[in-house]
Amino acid sequence: MSRPPSPSSRRRFLTTAGVATAAWAARPAAAAQQATRDVSPVRPRPTAPPSNPAAEIRALFTEYGAAIEARSVEAIRRSYPGLQPDQARVWEDFFRGVTDVQVELNVTGLEIAGDAADARLAGVYVFTNPSTHRTQRENVAFQATLRREGGRWRIASLR
Repeated sequence: MSRPPSPSSRRRFLTTAGVATAAWAARPAAAAQQATRDVSPVRPRPTAPPSNPAAEIRALFTEYGAAIEARSVEAIRRSYPGLQPDQARVWEDFFRGVTDVQVELNVTGLEIAGDAADARLAGVYVFTNPSTHRTQRENVAFQATLRREGGRWRIASLR
């Protein structure tokens, strides 16, 4: 059978428990004081570097050219969300009639106004005609209207 604690051991326990409880209760205040001491002045976050619309637009046309080389109407649509159904059919017909498509597009003129831009492009499509087994080069030139939406440039229309 266990013996009840002696009065002196009960006092020691209560004293120890009381100190521990007081220490535990003081923790939030001590933590707040520590946090206040450790907080350095708030510095402004570095801002993102200014965008370079001309470079972003050239990258858009590199992406567009890669979509043509991949012979993918869906990839073209990612660069040119406004692609009309009849335009998509023209691309599908073109892709069915050729192999090994290579695209070179160059921005020859660019006018940017905020989130809108007009670009002039010139380039060449090089492909193999499967019926003749010959490589063909088709020079292209067109104008594009662009819009920046969600921080990304997209083709709004081609003419």
